[in-house]
Amino acid sequence: MRKALTDFIQGEIQALKGQAERLHQTFQWQR
Repeated sequence: MRKALTDFIQGEIQALKGQAERLHQTFQWQR
């Protein structure tokens, strides 16, 4: 149970990091 929860959280963090990087690149383009 605990490992599944940890894996899920790690996956969510990776997804958020991916979104943040895409947003960052978008802002770079807009300058």
